[in-house]
Amino acid sequence: MDITVQECDDLIQKYEPTSDGKANSYMTVDGFSCFLMTADNHCYDIGQLDTAHPITDYYVKTSFSSGCKGWPDEPELSKANYKEVLKNNFRCIRLEVWDGTEGPVVWHKLEETNRLSLQRVLQAINTNAFEDSELPLFINLESHCSPTQNVVVAKLFKDVFQDRLFSSSSVPTLADVKQKVLIKAKSLYKEIGSSNGNVNSDDSDNEIMNSAATLRKRKKKNGPAIDENLNLPTFFASYVDEKDGASCNYAAQLLDAKVDNVIRSNSSDLIRHNRENYSIIQPQTFYNNIVSPLGQWQCGCQFVSVYNAQQDFTTMLNRCMFMQQGGKGWH
Repeated sequence: MDITVQECDDLIQKYEPTSDGKANSYMTVDGFSCFLMTADNHCYDIGQLDTAHPITDYYVKTSFSSGCKGWPDEPELSKANYKEVLKNNFRCIRLEVWDGTEGPVVWHKLEETNRLSLQRVLQAINTNAFEDSELPLFINLESHCSPTQNVVVAKLFKDVFQDRLFSSSSVPTLADVKQKVLIKAKSLYKEIGSSNGNVNSDDSDNEIMNSAATLRKRKKKNGPAIDENLNLPTFFASYVDEKDGASCNYAAQLLDAKVDNVIRSNSSDLIRHNRENYSIIQPQTFYNNIVSPLGQWQCGCQFVSVYNAQQDFTTMLNRCMFMQQGGKGWH
């Protein structure tokens, strides 16, 4: 394949992380490694993604440790890290938001990271969200804020993303939500499989699947979904109203070990759930990736979270999965 000097320099500028390498037109090992994992290195036609299907039919490249690097020794959150996650075409990122002295902050409590202003993080995400992919971006919002600061959280999201925010009680096609931001947030409803807002290791597999089965039976209301805690348009929620249903789409947020048990014993129920609803799978063990996402993908789980900063089998498998069909974070 013929390639010009200018094309080589363009690749260096795109993938080389060091300023000296960019200035002097050379690529370090890190830059070359990054290049090898991208669509620019493909020696065959990888095809284009068909965007005409409902978004429940796709898998989404999902980051669990969004914006965080350097753990477990010196974990650090930074705007640059969020930019890198988006550069690598992760299309679902997690934000853990807490009360701050001068307003809401992003803080990964378990990782014991530094704190970043939520406003600055949202501005960085908004600036870089669609530079490399026009496909929609999901934000998995885990707000631990007080009611007073939750109001600020909602205002910041609406002020920063404006008309990019998308909300609907029906399932759109992927083409319908290009360059849109879709939020998963909690409401005042009962959490799937748990009473404290998280699925924990004490939840039985039957409880999880009963919750998934319950989700399929709920009647959706018409109109935009408004999360009751945040007064914020949300596309889907991880809580279920036991009486009247909810006005947004359903997302079961589950730990990978529990899901693996369900797959071995009763995978058909999980498959049926994922045909019309959503599953967000998160690592059960702190700092350790899901052992293998293959079984969860086979059952239609759309959001399988990985610690994107780790270099292990799961991360490599995740990269290979989403290099297909244009490498834009959806498959």
